[in-house]
Amino acid sequence: MRRGSLAILGAFTLALTSGVAASSADATTQIIVTPTHTQGWSTNDTNADGSVTFVSDPTAPGSPHNGALQLTTAATVAAKAQYVHATSTPLANVTELSYWTKQVVASFPAGDPAYQLIAFLNGGTGGFTTLVFEPYQNPLQGPVVNNVWQPWDVDSGLFWSTRTVTCSNGTIVGTPGGPATYTLSQINSTCPNALVAAFGVNIGSNNPGWTVRADLVDFNGTIYNFEPDTKPGCRGATGQGQFFDNGRKGDMGFTHTCRNGQDDPDEDSFASSDRGDGSDFHSSSVSSVVIDDSAGTITMTGIGSSTGGLPVTFVLVALPTTAATPGWVSMTFGDGFVTAGDLVSGAISIEQ
Repeated sequence: MRRGSLAILGAFTLALTSGVAASSADATTQIIVTPTHTQGWSTNDTNADGSVTFVSDPTAPGSPHNGALQLTTAATVAAKAQYVHATSTPLANVTELSYWTKQVVASFPAGDPAYQLIAFLNGGTGGFTTLVFEPYQNPLQGPVVNNVWQPWDVDSGLFWSTRTVTCSNGTIVGTPGGPATYTLSQINSTCPNALVAAFGVNIGSNNPGWTVRADLVDFNGTIYNFEPDTKPGCRGATGQGQFFDNGRKGDMGFTHTCRNGQDDPDEDSFASSDRGDGSDFHSSSVSSVVIDDSAGTITMTGIGSSTGGLPVTFVLVALPTTAATPGWVSMTFGDGFVTAGDLVSGAISIEQ
């Protein structure tokens, strides 16, 4: 079964200088991706007969789990649908890849979205190809089951290459559509200078009439959780106060700003004078804010640092204060510190 390769070489040549490098696999970070906040994802090789949408699906994995990414192809063999994110990461440094899929409708019984690594196997802009992991070509991980969310351990699986590339230690033979015969270790050994320019999910050509879903796409410890916009427009949110976690006192304050009907990420912030371990923290940038109305939470992700410390990622989850409850906050940092507790002072509010 032939999968479409990324044809626009120039687009990913530019991505090498403008893409965001993946974070280390030492610490897992979740980034919420929505139609409003795509977080660097794009429908680069999707054509007129393919579509990429965000759909409601309460059975999706992760938290929040209101929905997922959906890829669809029309009843034509030329239809393609793809969602990708630029990076600039040596293949030798890629150690953690995974995703979840759900087959809704497929003309092929084991049809599912593929996980792709768009790569230059000779480094720089040399040896362009796409390395493709397909669930059905990795039977040791189990069969594809219709209408069921399934996780796939991509970095331990087999890939096929869309093109034949000769590297310093041998040749990677292109077998468009498979069979998948190469492990990441084998590709690294053959092509020690290989560079990943982008990663993503895909339905290639010759797969008409598909509707499939993907979620929790993991690239080197950064997990992308695809969620639909839960309400039109935007809403602000604020929180401040102290909390206790197993006898440790901490504090926090955050602001999410909506101005003139639009989110204003430059005004979003999160800070703590004492996280609960004696360290302070101040955000330098906020990458995503998601208000989950079904769970009643606000989730803010980004990066920041303690005074004199190295930058680390953060995930803040908060429940608003009500007449019956004091409000609750959870803070997870990229340096491994995690804390959570009910507010003992202050309040958390979300605009309705």
